Amino acid sequence: MVNSSFIGRKAELERLQGFLARAAAGQLQVAFIAGEAGVGKSSLADEFIRQHEQTDALLAVAVGQCNAQTGSGDPYLPFRQILTSLTTDPDGDKPAADTQEKGRAQLREFVRVSSQTLIQLGPDLIGIFVPGASLLARLPSLIATNSKLADKLADRVGPQKSKHTAADPSLDQEKIFEQYAAVLKALARNTVLLLVLDDLQWADSGSLNLLFHLARQLKDSRILLLGTYRPDDVALGRGGDRHPLESLLNEFKRYFGDIVLDLSSANSQEGRAFVDALIDSEPNHLDAAFRDKLFARTGGHALFTVELLRDLQERGSLVKDAGGCWVEAAVLDWSSLPARVEGAIGERVARLPQDLHELLSTASVVGYDFAAQVVARVQGAPERDTVKALSRELKKRYRLVLEQGESQVGQQPMSLFRFSHALIQQYLYNELGAAERRLLHGDIAGALEVLAGDSTGALALQLAHHHDEAGNLEKAVSYWIQAGDAALAAYAHNEAITAYDRALELTTRLQVEPLEIHKLYSRRGRALELNGQFQQALDNYASMLAAARRSGDRRMELDAQVATSTLYSTPTAVVDAARGRLLSEETLKLAEELGDQAVQSRVLWNLLLANLQDSNAAAAIEYGERSLSIARALELREQVAYTIGDLGWAYNVACRFDEAEQRLTEADALWRNLGNLPMLSNNLNAWLLNLLWSGRYEKALRMAEESISVSRASHNIWNEGWPHHVRGLIWFEYGEVDRALVELQDSVRLAREANTPVYVAWYGANLCAALASLGAVQKATEMFRAVRVPNQDVSMSPGRTSTLVSYALCEIASGQLDVAESTLGACQLTNSIWDHALRLAQCRLALARGSAAQALAIAAEAAGKDLDNGVGQLLPEALLLKGRAHQANGEAAEARDAFEAARLAAEAVGSRWLLWQSLAALAQVGSDPERAAAWRSQTQGIVQFIGDHISENELREAFLMSPAAR
Repeated sequence: MVNSSFIGRKAELERLQGFLARAAAGQLQVAFIAGEAGVGKSSLADEFIRQHEQTDALLAVAVGQCNAQTGSGDPYLPFRQILTSLTTDPDGDKPAADTQEKGRAQLREFVRVSSQTLIQLGPDLIGIFVPGASLLARLPSLIATNSKLADKLADRVGPQKSKHTAADPSLDQEKIFEQYAAVLKALARNTVLLLVLDDLQWADSGSLNLLFHLARQLKDSRILLLGTYRPDDVALGRGGDRHPLESLLNEFKRYFGDIVLDLSSANSQEGRAFVDALIDSEPNHLDAAFRDKLFARTGGHALFTVELLRDLQERGSLVKDAGGCWVEAAVLDWSSLPARVEGAIGERVARLPQDLHELLSTASVVGYDFAAQVVARVQGAPERDTVKALSRELKKRYRLVLEQGESQVGQQPMSLFRFSHALIQQYLYNELGAAERRLLHGDIAGALEVLAGDSTGALALQLAHHHDEAGNLEKAVSYWIQAGDAALAAYAHNEAITAYDRALELTTRLQVEPLEIHKLYSRRGRALELNGQFQQALDNYASMLAAARRSGDRRMELDAQVATSTLYSTPTAVVDAARGRLLSEETLKLAEELGDQAVQSRVLWNLLLANLQDSNAAAAIEYGERSLSIARALELREQVAYTIGDLGWAYNVACRFDEAEQRLTEADALWRNLGNLPMLSNNLNAWLLNLLWSGRYEKALRMAEESISVSRASHNIWNEGWPHHVRGLIWFEYGEVDRALVELQDSVRLAREANTPVYVAWYGANLCAALASLGAVQKATEMFRAVRVPNQDVSMSPGRTSTLVSYALCEIASGQLDVAESTLGACQLTNSIWDHALRLAQCRLALARGSAAQALAIAAEAAGKDLDNGVGQLLPEALLLKGRAHQANGEAAEARDAFEAARLAAEAVGSRWLLWQSLAALAQVGSDPERAAAWRSQTQGIVQFIGDHISENELREAFLMSPAAR
């Protein structure tokens, strides 16, 4: 009865069928099967595939499996398997029976088309996601017509290349993702794709990022993305942090709705139904008492039930009668049966012949996935015998392994197998003694090195693990560093941190050159920074400093202090400008003492950054120009790029926009040439500030799009938030409120994910102010109460004044004028761009208090400074407030002039939001009735446009019924 491949799950199969039908109709579908180990996730997916794969000629299926042992540190593992499957004929040129020939021909044709598609649309995936040697052999005619492509492919699959080359640092993650999506999209035009990602709880961060990218980019494609995962493993998190799959699932649920089939949520009735269905899959005379006992011991858990029932059959506790029906044997001793799945597996393994038992024990040390060639070499057995034992005895008879096809490592073909369940591998591994495991790990590492030849770099992660477990610490450190470097180059920051952590831990037990320790701390610190783990980065540099002082390495000491002061001087979760300045001044003395001008340039750059946090643009520019002078003299291209880019920020803050743009333009070219994506996105963001403040909105929107793309490519959540925020501010000016609010909300979310409280407060305050300006005072107030930070707790940073100004605007809108005055009083004039926004808020407060003369004085000064400094973003509002102050003072002619100037300024930057207010004001004070009527009509058209772009009824009504709009 347990020979049946699948039992029950009718409702779940019907739901999966619905997903596939919608995918076939041209709408991308994403679905997940959730459940604990052994509950039947893979079986459900396998049965769903089986029901459709042989009957649907337009369906192509590919499965990617995540690895329990190294999956979270093995970038893109399941997607490598999927793409290899889609472009490889598993039977090659083997002859097929006549009845199979049609299907074989269809498969060969699909593989040919998919291989061509890969070469044409995803050439950079070859060698990273797909072994390229077979492509060169299969499609010579296509490649021959494109010599440039042939050279590129030949370079990727040359004699020194391994199965999967590490990600090329010249390729960014976004480019790889776009090519992967393009290949799938092209294949899905003529074929429905069912792509299964098994055991996502073990997936690496890069694979999860790619999955999210595909779900967003392939919306109109005939593709079903089906994942399986264990909720309990996800709930435990990863490395002490939230599991990355958890937030991804939440996002998918938000986009796609109810997409999770939770098999663990089955009740006892469903569990009992499974037991009955499993028993009744073959003729039997087993009564209710037997069924009750079986259910009592397994709870209907799929793996427990199947294994326990098989154990009863194999031990002769269940036998077939003369009619071929299963019945109980004369003696049925339930107490001797295993109560847990480990016991069931133990019973099965114990019945293996000694040679097969040893073979599987060795394989369990290799891992959940393993290559027959590695096992054969470790055991000193002929490769043919090992493959035969695995594919015949252990796969077909004992059903303990699954065959996974073949791959290539260097020049060595590898026959891949997988344990039929991870718990089987775990049981066999735990069965070995500690000494035996250690020795086997060493043998496996040696076998991998021999088999890989010159391609060991591609196996760095596996080699690091096995040498580590074997106690070969020097080799383990070397391979952990290689694995970390490869992950960092592929923007897989979590995996890089894990590898560097282990390498540093092992160095405490070895005699390692100080320079290697220095490099390890520096690389781990950079990975932590890019991953938004700023406090951990500080801790890393503190450890680096302590190690430097223990060894008397002043160079390492200097670099640790410089890196620390950089973190204190930038708007991260650990920003502290005062500490940054103090530490930089101390470090500058050390750099001068050591005569290191390169470090002096970097420390002066840090002083630029620290002064920017206090909006002291003049001091920032002075330090920046000194840093730049040294960097140019020493031809330090990277330091020149860092300094000149941040000088762009400083000149922006000083409202010297032309000088800022000159420096940002030069920095842009340098970062592109250096291939540094995180800093390129940072520079683009500084440029965005320049474009926003000077009122060049259309160019800003284009640059924001590029900044988001670059930030995603380098997995830099911190940098991604700012372009979303800028887009939100601009869409609001354009009157497209829905788009604006989505972007502003996204910026707050990204700031939280990036662990940057400075930006969480800033962006949240601006979002509240936007709602308040729409007239949705109650909604704004509710949100304001949730995000409001006490004045004294708003971090000293460039965003401090902007945050407090937005707070004050919300308080003015809700009539809390005294509170608003206190909030604005917490701001400091810094002779920078932030002063302009502060003056406008002070003017609004004066108008709200009825102090027309005070408002006029402030507005006149603000308008003059905005005009003199080219602050196109704020000029229309300054002129509008100036007009309102004149109007309140009874000066109609002066008010008209100011409102007309505001109208022209709003039109110049394309701000519908300020244009309708300027036109409405002109209509009120206009002396010409005909022109007033025209202005009023134009105002009504813009107000209607804005209302039409607010989909939330409550918000739209609040705007349209606000006194100004009404």
